[in-house]
Amino acid sequence: MLGNHIKQLRIERKMSQRQFALMIGMDRTFLSTIESGRQNVSIDTLERIVKGLDITVVDLFKTL
Repeated sequence: MLGNHIKQLRIERKMSQRQFALMIGMDRTFLSTIESGRQNVSIDTLERIVKGLDITVVDLFKTL
């Protein structure tokens, strides 16, 4: 699941949800719904997430 994968990558980078959400300009509760799979991700949001994780969109999906 994409949301869980985003969460794993964030944790590997030793960032809390709050830290990561602030870094990418997103509300923490919105990030939480993405990571739990309860929220679909728009292209714009996905771009902010991968930029914050310092990976590409291709890299994100390659490891799913």
